[in-house]
Amino acid sequence: MSEHRCIHCGGIVENEELSYCSSCYNKLKKNGLFKENKKKYCKVCGRELMDGDNIKKELCNKHYQQIKQYGFPFDNNRRTELDLNEYEEYPKHYEMKLYDEFQEELEDRVLIDKDDYELIKDIRWDRNRICVTAKINGKIIPLQNYILNTDEKINFVSQDTLDFRRNNLYVKKKKEKKHKHYDISKKNKDKIIIDFAGSSKKQVTGSAIIVSYPVGDNKYEKLLVEFGQSQGNGSLYDEYKANKGVVDDVLSRIDNLQACFILHTHL
Repeated sequence: MSEHRCIHCGGIVENEELSYCSSCYNKLKKNGLFKENKKKYCKVCGRELMDGDNIKKELCNKHYQQIKQYGFPFDNNRRTELDLNEYEEYPKHYEMKLYDEFQEELEDRVLIDKDDYELIKDIRWDRNRICVTAKINGKIIPLQNYILNTDEKINFVSQDTLDFRRNNLYVKKKKEKKHKHYDISKKNKDKIIIDFAGSSKKQVTGSAIIVSYPVGDNKYEKLLVEFGQSQGNGSLYDEYKANKGVVDDVLSRIDNLQACFILHTHL
């Protein structure tokens, strides 16, 4: 195990949670380093104290809260959740460092194109389960969406969810709902066209047809006809109520479609 050294003189520090040896700390304090009119530093991590830190106890807010809650500091790490990510530059890309809840560096690195460095470098990014996100204007934004400037779902070509280079990202287009269109030929322009509303895979109703009928000027109207019959001792009105919700759903998905019920019973 390596010896813990004072950041001022390089001497051995007995308390591994501190950044200064006792001698340097007392000398620096005596020479005014920790006076109110001088810059002050956290005695655990050496971070310069700012507004919001506990200057009286000579502790940054992070280590003050740790000591207040647990009686001792967890680490001597200067980083906080507000610090920006650090980056390493390579010939064709950057690697962005990620941190855990204690601001210790994770093994995982994020890959980004060099052209996107300026776009994201001034934002703090964190690992959120399998996503890398940031809070921007009160909204959680995934890194891939921020890079491509879209709200659409984005997939990773290589399945590597830490590779945010643009050639590894693509927008997954939403599948448009296909509505059935009825093309009326000139040959059949005065005829009534009947189509079954259901199919082997997507049954609209138990028994229904869509009727296209001419209304003049080569225009047609469409009508969904739902056939119903009494089941057992049930009434025709009960059959109507049972099918109404299904028919209403069909009407909401097909433009300019009306509906009617034909209720009957077998003798």
